Amino acid sequence: MAGHTRWLFTRDQLSNTPSIKNGFTEEKESTIRQQAADLIQKMGQKMQLNQLCMNTAIVYMHRFYMFHSLQKFPFKRMAAACIFLAAKVEEQPKKIELVIRTYNYINHRTEDGGRPPELDVRSQEYFEKGQELVINENILLQTLGVCALWCNGIYCAMTCGLIHVAILPNHF
Repeated sequence: MAGHTRWLFTRDQLSNTPSIKNGFTEEKESTIRQQAADLIQKMGQKMQLNQLCMNTAIVYMHRFYMFHSLQKFPFKRMAAACIFLAAKVEEQPKKIELVIRTYNYINHRTEDGGRPPELDVRSQEYFEKGQELVINENILLQTLGVCALWCNGIYCAMTCGLIHVAILPNHF
């Protein structure tokens, strides 16, 4: 798909996503995508991002899963990458430390609803989570391509159709 049609999907394409091809039902995929959107919303609110930034991250997530399976890329980890990237694109960048701490806070609550223990920024676990976040952000970037970064409302499709970007082979 080229230009603005890259992000327009037919009903058949929406019914044959990589996740569905891997055995998910449409209902299960829809439920998981909603959970991912909810996680992005919670993380964005906790990180004090504006609604446009959270919406951009949700769009990135939905677009990503049109090309990749939920089975291969767990939604919680990709949701964090989507919000990390969207914050940069929407000029509200957040430090990787805040994204990791927010992700940990929301996803690792104790059974009684209490806060999880704080991650030590010098720990191996923190280092691995940081690496994973950056790797997932890079996969997201490669999947979305350059035009996805200009997703400001209704002009996204028009902008992508008007700008011709030379893309190196094997990068996108």
